[in-house]
Amino acid sequence: MIYRVVVCALAVCYLSNTADSSKKKGVTLTRWNLLCHDFAVYRNKVAWWYDWEDYPDYWDTMKGSCGPLLENRAAMVWGWRSEDRTIRIPHDATVVLGYNEPNHHEQANLTAREAALHWPDIQKAAGSRTLVGPSPTNCGPPSCDQDVWPWMDEFLQNCPQCRLDYVATHLYWCDPHREMAFLQRLYDRYHKKIWITEFACPYKQSLEDQLNYMKTILPLLEASPIVYRYSWFISRWEGDWFIAQNASLLHQHSSTPTPLGQYYLNF
Repeated sequence: MIYRVVVCALAVCYLSNTADSSKKKGVTLTRWNLLCHDFAVYRNKVAWWYDWEDYPDYWDTMKGSCGPLLENRAAMVWGWRSEDRTIRIPHDATVVLGYNEPNHHEQANLTAREAALHWPDIQKAAGSRTLVGPSPTNCGPPSCDQDVWPWMDEFLQNCPQCRLDYVATHLYWCDPHREMAFLQRLYDRYHKKIWITEFACPYKQSLEDQLNYMKTILPLLEASPIVYRYSWFISRWEGDWFIAQNASLLHQHSSTPTPLGQYYLNF
């Protein structure tokens, strides 16, 4: 869940390519509210990161302020808005993520057939990089035309030769055991390990609710052989609607972990 908003970009710093605590754990961030020292907080605490973008231009223009570009980036081809779409994968990206919630009208908003039509272009641009499949979300009308299963089934039927090294999904039930059952069903159906590129408690749960959820779900994700990577939503969030600000890992105006961020980074 991320909306395409064009706002100012801030500087970024260096992120180490190793994580002391987890090889699965990542960070999800947005370029419009980054602070220069955010990545010093994440150093040696997360193994990968992404920002819903594929083009590297704004990182190139900002790297002089805070040092070299980040390592272990997963580039994302968020959607497909025109036939002349140019995919530009950063040279330092080792992973390419596919469409973001393509079945949701306010996200990538692609039919399964449309998504399959353009997937070979993404596959070509990815080259030898790890390629992670689209992440249709759990929803129904009026927000979505199809739920996860019919959308993904139709996508694969229309793209039988397409390469997917992993499948991707989002978790927003705030129910760890229901979510683990869903992940098992996802694995059993498509026989691919899973990248969880967003998860959190929705609908303004309290900080205590977020923390209790995190304390339950993280050990399950770490222990699961079918979960390959995961990333909490989000590093810093200014909204207060589907996801509340208390889901942020960092404070709004400083590169200081919130109580939630302290737990996540030290887990």
